[in-house]
Amino acid sequence: FRLKPSPPIPYTLRNTPLCLLCTALLAMSPPRAAAWALLLALSGQRSVQGWAPGRPDAVSLLQRAAEAAVGHSDPKARAAQLSQTAGHEFPPAPAAGAEGSPSAGAPLMMWPTGRGAVGRYGWSSALRAPFDLKLAWSWHHPKGRFHTLTYGTAVDGQGNIFLSAADAIRKFSPAGELLWEHTTLPAEMPDAAALFDGAVYSKDTHGRVFALSMDTGKELWSTKVCDGISQDNGFVTSHGGVVMAATDMREEKNVAVRDLNATDGAPVWTVMPDVNVWNFMASFPGDGTALFQDQSGQAYRLRVSDGQLLWKGGGFTGSWTDGTATLGSDGLFYTVYNNEPNNVTQGVGPDSQGTLCAHSVADGSEVWRATTPRPPNNAPAVGRVYGYPGYTVVQPMGQQVLQGAPTDVYAYDAATGRQRWVFRGPRQSRPWQAGDIEGIRERVASGVRPVCLPNPWSAPTID
Repeated sequence: FRLKPSPPIPYTLRNTPLCLLCTALLAMSPPRAAAWALLLALSGQRSVQGWAPGRPDAVSLLQRAAEAAVGHSDPKARAAQLSQTAGHEFPPAPAAGAEGSPSAGAPLMMWPTGRGAVGRYGWSSALRAPFDLKLAWSWHHPKGRFHTLTYGTAVDGQGNIFLSAADAIRKFSPAGELLWEHTTLPAEMPDAAALFDGAVYSKDTHGRVFALSMDTGKELWSTKVCDGISQDNGFVTSHGGVVMAATDMREEKNVAVRDLNATDGAPVWTVMPDVNVWNFMASFPGDGTALFQDQSGQAYRLRVSDGQLLWKGGGFTGSWTDGTATLGSDGLFYTVYNNEPNNVTQGVGPDSQGTLCAHSVADGSEVWRATTPRPPNNAPAVGRVYGYPGYTVVQPMGQQVLQGAPTDVYAYDAATGRQRWVFRGPRQSRPWQAGDIEGIRERVASGVRPVCLPNPWSAPTID
């Protein structure tokens, strides 16, 4: 659903929708959450990657995207849809053939990873979603609503949706037709897949990183990198001709970050952070480096070519968070962590404080930090929110698997860390997240993990 904030001071947002999409998993079963994720991908989570001289210009590209994803054949309907993009600022994207960009003949992508495009993670700056969302279509596993677990979506330039689930990656047309599926059971796929240069990249719990053809779903290559991979739910990412993923499970946690050649899957390098990673995602500034955080919220910046550490810093020693770091379009790297020693099984209390911290990409220095009143168990989104100057950081909060625990969404000034607004979500009505207990038997029978234990909110998207 979309959020409408209280009017800020001195800016007025009365009767104006906040440009934010955030799916609440608390009240949904995983299959229903998947249907909403697909709907959001159709209606709002659209980013267009990498237009440049010699490629389609922004207007024609947006028109093609709107026609493909919305299905308007009437010129007036198309014009109405495209007029919603008026006034949107498009962050810079790498030119075709530049370092880190797709090759000159590669197809453009609306939403190439579970968190969007390089340069605008969590920010769908190309098209605006309608405020009154209406269900266009839905899908669940044909053998039952709880037969699998769904983890994320990516969207190509034609509006086709690639749904990552525990049992398979599936490609859907904009109208919801299943085009192909690639299954891996008994190995499960815990991460959201990435699209790059005509391939879909993912990994599985048996220690494989692999690539599929976007057109057919056929395997292009598969590399066995370790004995096993944990089932925390992160993001496989690809940029600059490489694929980056968290691997090497030790005591149910991934302790390594691996970099592979995106063309043939050849290993490039392996890095062992100070502590394990959790819900891993690599962010790429587009300068030949990559950033990520470990379980404790410590940030790292590496050189993509050889894995050389450029800097590391921050975090809370001995802590664990279910959150994920995000690189903002403003040149800052945002990390999250909880402000107390804990572990995955112990968790934290409903009002345990955490930290949202902004780091300089250049040297890792802390620009600002904000104490969060609840656990920041999620990835922040950074972008331009209507009615506010500059960039805004949107951070969902709450502790899952805790009956009665409150859930909130906070927004902060990205330059200073000053709070801008807060949306009070529902309290969690059950000891477990919705759909977890109800679907245990069906998931066990299907061969996937019995429960998901998802965050109170999904990762947010600003449109």
